[in-house]
Amino acid sequence: MQTHAIRVNGNRLSIGDLMCVAFLHFPVELDPDPAWRQRVLASRALNDRLVGEGKPIYGVTTGFGDSCDRQLSPKGVATLQRNLLRFLGTGTGEFFAVHEARAILLARLNSNAKGYSGVRMELLAQMAEFLNRGITPCIPVEGSVGASGDLVPLSYLGATLCGERKVWYDGEMMDASSALSLAGLKPLRLEAKEGLAIVNGTSAMAGLAAVNVFRAAQIAEFAALTTAMTAEALLGVRNAFEPLAHALKNHPGSCGFAAQVLAWLEGSLLARDLDAVFGEVGAIDGAEARRLHLKIQDRYSIRCAPQIAGVLNDVLDWGTTWIERELNSANDNPLYDADSGHLFNAGNFYGGHVCMTMDALKVAIANVAHMCERQLELIVDEKYSNGLPANLVDPHQSEEHRAVQHGFKGVQLACTSLLVEALMRCNPASVHSQSTECHNQDKVSLGLHAARDCARIIDLTEKIVALQMIALAQALEIRGADRLGHTRTAFEFIRERVPFMKEDCCFDEPARSVVQSFRDNSFAPLFRVGRPQPLLGLFGRIYG
Repeated sequence: MQTHAIRVNGNRLSIGDLMCVAFLHFPVELDPDPAWRQRVLASRALNDRLVGEGKPIYGVTTGFGDSCDRQLSPKGVATLQRNLLRFLGTGTGEFFAVHEARAILLARLNSNAKGYSGVRMELLAQMAEFLNRGITPCIPVEGSVGASGDLVPLSYLGATLCGERKVWYDGEMMDASSALSLAGLKPLRLEAKEGLAIVNGTSAMAGLAAVNVFRAAQIAEFAALTTAMTAEALLGVRNAFEPLAHALKNHPGSCGFAAQVLAWLEGSLLARDLDAVFGEVGAIDGAEARRLHLKIQDRYSIRCAPQIAGVLNDVLDWGTTWIERELNSANDNPLYDADSGHLFNAGNFYGGHVCMTMDALKVAIANVAHMCERQLELIVDEKYSNGLPANLVDPHQSEEHRAVQHGFKGVQLACTSLLVEALMRCNPASVHSQSTECHNQDKVSLGLHAARDCARIIDLTEKIVALQMIALAQALEIRGADRLGHTRTAFEFIRERVPFMKEDCCFDEPARSVVQSFRDNSFAPLFRVGRPQPLLGLFGRIYG
């Protein structure tokens, strides 16, 4: 893939850009526009002038948080910034994945590059060099309350720029000082305001949120595919996805989802039109009543799939806008307006918009996970599967052999367990604020909590979908894979990794293989097959 540099100036970073840097290691470059550089320099000059005038500037010549009533002389400003990063080094838990940490780093770079943070160009250049040379800070996932921004996690980012703590470099975890030496870089020495400019912002939650939006968009794609495959496995009725029905409902996400399902079903000899069903059951022919030998419409997890997953698409639509606004915001404190010569002590570090987006997104994803788990129930349960064998046991084996086989029963149990954990994490984080830091931070956003819950729900949903697709491949092979529509490409993809189950076996390793194909994006090219463009355009941006 041909790569080009992602230009950074604080104003036009998209989620697609962020994913190119986070996952595909596209290079970044600071905007060469002289007007942008002048804004950054002027912001820094205003900071230096105010420090020189002896004014009590929050976090620059005063203490932090509730300690802001303690002013120091300009001689101590560098020590203050160094100590800020050190006393915030209290993160716990595992580290963010490399792609997540790269997203966080780029998000912080872009915010500081907007030209209101009062930082030097050298700080921005060091961040860009980290991204371009593959030095990734090891950032613990726990410790942020989401206001004043993601203080604890971002302190690890700031410390590594200075050669302290741990980083990932060339596939290994090592001391930041060693990585800087290997990469030919020097540790940064922070000056007035710069430590605060790094930690006092929403970039950990916003970076992770951007990754979540991308991964959730992928789940929306999978949900359309698995719905189509389920409709084929159950000999379902495709008219539930016809455009006019969804135009009458009037939600773009549902319209787009239904169109995707229909595109996957194109050419299918398994999913039926309603007229064909009418032809099979015939007319009542004068009788007072009768019992039809097949259903004229499908259960809700299939028929209402556009109305269920369409919510996810529409949340992604506005959520993308909110997260991209956050990525392109100046969200530290204080902020410097070089044009007026004033600084602002404000609260842009509060992550309310990120938190609300993640709270909504995780609920929408969990509902799709529930839908997929219910679709799985329909194909493994002989009471509802329209003729498929119980638990998808190989029907070509002898009756004696089938009597001791339980097929996909364990798969259904595992999916139910995964689903329950996803549903348990849907409680909104935004309403659980706790006052902290001597009641200075008396209302906090918990945006990173919401983003972490959302990421976990995505992890769980990917596993449900992987197990569901393995089961669908079994069902569709029993039905006859030669009768599939465009879903044939997905069926073959699964078959390359998971063979037809002739007798009971373990599904743990096959499931890991399929999940890995989601996460390394090797599955992604299938989404180009016989279907509309993705609603968000993210896949087009990433995969071309």
